[in-house]
Amino acid sequence: MIKEISTDQEKTEICERILKALPTWFGLPESTREYIENSKQYLMFAALDANEVVGFISLRPTTQQAMEVYVMGIMPKYHRQGIGKQLIEKAEEYIRTRKYRFLHVKTVSPEAKYESYLKTYAFYKAMGFNDLEVLPLWDEGNPCLLMVKAINE
Repeated sequence: MIKEISTDQEKTEICERILKALPTWFGLPESTREYIENSKQYLMFAALDANEVVGFISLRPTTQQAMEVYVMGIMPKYHRQGIGKQLIEKAEEYIRTRKYRFLHVKTVSPEAKYESYLKTYAFYKAMGFNDLEVLPLWDEGNPCLLMVKAINE
């Protein structure tokens, strides 16, 4: 089941618990703290197994036409079970009903050859995202790839 999370406290608790369980992706304490703190100001959907939150997606509007997957995480034992797909589909449904045209995400470019981020890249490609541009946002060892998906055309 996917549900919207509305309180700041729930958002930060969910984000913190899940990101801390994913050190391969969220191993930089400063960046992780930023995601946790900022998550409360953005739209969040959570995936539940029974009553336990096992994944989430946080969406940030960036323009009148686009929303960003600000941060997303799924507990390791729930990887490769379709939860990420359900969260992206929920985000797309939300975006469609509000007339946004694009969903985008920033991730580490495959040129960095990090195994965990190669999986992330493959996931976004499978979800229909397209490579748009490598941006100089992070450091040289972590090239930032901007990926985009058209939702309402």
